[in-house]
Amino acid sequence: MTVLTSREPSVPTAPAQQRQLLALAALALPTLLVAVDISVMAVALPSIAVDLHPSAAHPLLMDRVISSSPPERAGAGAAMAQLANELGVALGLTVLGSIGTVVYRHSLGDVGETARTSVVDGVDVATARGDGGLLADVYSAFTGAYNVIGLLGLAVMVVVVVLARVEGRAPASEKP
Repeated sequence: MTVLTSREPSVPTAPAQQRQLLALAALALPTLLVAVDISVMAVALPSIAVDLHPSAAHPLLMDRVISSSPPERAGAGAAMAQLANELGVALGLTVLGSIGTVVYRHSLGDVGETARTSVVDGVDVATARGDGGLLADVYSAFTGAYNVIGLLGLAVMVVVVVLARVEGRAPASEKP
């Protein structure tokens, strides 16, 4: 029998609850993935990874910016880091979204302008026509575009990691 003392919390603390929820999610994910179609997993897993990435790296990046700034300029450094983060997300979405749209439209070819407008319109047109071939083409074009922008995003991340490593290894006398 365990007796609670004043030092032992009777309810989990906030970090403990977060760890418990994360562990539960990690245990539930395989069950969820088995329950859904494999094509859903191919889209869901990269999306989950993208959603988790900024939140995982942001504290480390902010710490690096703030700790490398002079104490009297730490606020300005944090503001610039936040601005750079927001600008990077906006530009990334714009550029990668535009590239994805071009790849999607190019992959569909001449199937009609409405189907080429967006995936939703393409599915609507294919469903309205009862055209299974067009529906398969729309899905294939979207998946191909999604893969292209995923690979481009990966390439950009690799370049950034290499640049960060090279910058991090420069002797202190060479750093600006």
